[in-house]
Amino acid sequence: MNSPIEINEWNDWRKRYPHVVPDLRGINLMKLDLSQLRLDRVRLNNARIIQCSVRVGRLRHADLRGARLFGVDMSYADFSYADLRGIWMQDVHLTETNLQKARLRGAKLISCTLNRADLKGADLRDAFIWGTSVWQVDRDSKTQQSNISIGWDLFDPNDAATFGISKKAEADSMRVNDIVVADFMSHLTENRNNMASILNAASSKLVLLLGRFRGKQRDVLEVLERELPAFGFIPMVFDFEGPKNRDMIETVAILAGLSKFVIADLTKPRSTPLESHLIIPDMAVPFVPIIGEKDDPFSMFFALQHKYPWVLAPVRYRDEKHLIDQLKTHVIRPAEALAKKLQKMKYPKPAPSLTG
Repeated sequence: MNSPIEINEWNDWRKRYPHVVPDLRGINLMKLDLSQLRLDRVRLNNARIIQCSVRVGRLRHADLRGARLFGVDMSYADFSYADLRGIWMQDVHLTETNLQKARLRGAKLISCTLNRADLKGADLRDAFIWGTSVWQVDRDSKTQQSNISIGWDLFDPNDAATFGISKKAEADSMRVNDIVVADFMSHLTENRNNMASILNAASSKLVLLLGRFRGKQRDVLEVLERELPAFGFIPMVFDFEGPKNRDMIETVAILAGLSKFVIADLTKPRSTPLESHLIIPDMAVPFVPIIGEKDDPFSMFFALQHKYPWVLAPVRYRDEKHLIDQLKTHVIRPAEALAKKLQKMKYPKPAPSLTG
């Protein structure tokens, strides 16, 4: 068979010989647009691919074991069922890439973008990630994520020397069983000297929203989520599944501790009483209860309000518009004033010295 040269010739050749598996092992590819090529089932083991584009490309069942990729755009491509074990990816774009059932065991992802990638059924065991963005990745119960590494002292020094990445003198090592947690922990370890300022910045902007998450009360929370940014706040609605190894209420408490204040809708509460009982006693964070005009707080609320000075009086509302009208004067201003008061209580000014 003659080797194909042009894109159309390549694709036609793949159509004519669908059972032939192209063998491109060890090939060097640089600054090429490969996005139109049919690369499914291609053998690219140990290939070196630099500044190429396979954007929206088709690489189902492709074999890239041990390949080295630098500055490659793989966004929106189909790598489902691909064998990527031991692959090195540096500055690689994988936005919305289909990696369903891909084998990424032992893969190294350095300064990559994995946002909204589909990782359902993928095998990420023993992978190494650093500086890789993993926002809104799609996983399922079959995604394998055990023993994911972060920290340069877990890095193979031969690989580091070969690819020009220096090992840090005082690096941490850590292994986790979740790629999103690995991303989060890499930020913490990299920015450890700035953690105080990061937490202070978060606690000055974040507002935790709690309430009944269905029906009309969900609409109320969404209104708050939409309106609070106009006042410089970042709302967090607790409507996600808590970590499997930690009680959901403990997760709420952690989020409350990172917040400027908490707004809890007590209208026909489903779980808010339980959350309130945990957060209020242990977290000196302004707690602003809101409630429908015709409803009453849960039975123990006023006892909590009497006992803990950071619990404000309930703000009653008729509808979403009425709540918005009161948001600045009855919710935000009292919460900010109380936050300042609590700050002074936590960190009082030292008494003046009596020695002259």
